Order: sequence, then structure tokens, then C-alpha cells
Amino acid sequence: MHKLLVALAFLSVPVAAAPWLLAPTYAAQATELGDLSPFRVIAADTLNMVAKGDIAAATARITDFESAWVAEAAKLRALNAETWSVIDRAADAAIA
Repeated sequence: MHKLLVALAFLSVPVAAAPWLLAPTYAAQATELGDLSPFRVIAADTLNMVAKGDIAAATARITDFESAWVAEAAKLRALNAETWSVIDRAADAAIA
């Protein structure tokens, strides 16, 4: 469970942080990936489930993230491969 919490924290930063909270360079990179709100919703849902102690539901919900992320991977990677890679590594850590 600790691994899941740490990974979700790392995952939620690049996905969920508002541009005005980020350094200008990183904010520009994050917005280059376009609308990440569907991923933010899944990450927030997963964190809420973990906070409630429902690890089975959190595990299922983070799998939703993986499926959605894989479906959009080619498009997102083409927009900004470096930023995509940061989020992808964090997602891999959360799902592993």
C-alpha cells in the first residue's frame, strides 16, 4: 500500500497540478500534452479510495488509468515525449 501511495503522489503532480502552481518551464511542458483532466479524475478517485482504505477499488481504478493512458500514448508522446515519459514512469510505478 505504501508503494501505491507514493507512486500516486508522484503521478498526481504532473497530471493534476494547475499550471499556475508549477514552474513556468514545466507548466509549458505539461500544457503541451493537452487536456489531462480525464487522467486527473482517475488519479483523484484512486487517491480517495486509498485514503478510505479500499485498496481493491484503488487497484481497479488505477488500472482504468493505465488503460486510458495506453489508449492515448501515441498521441500524447508525439506532443511532448519528455513530459509523457515522466508521467508514464510514475504510472508504471503506481500500477506495478
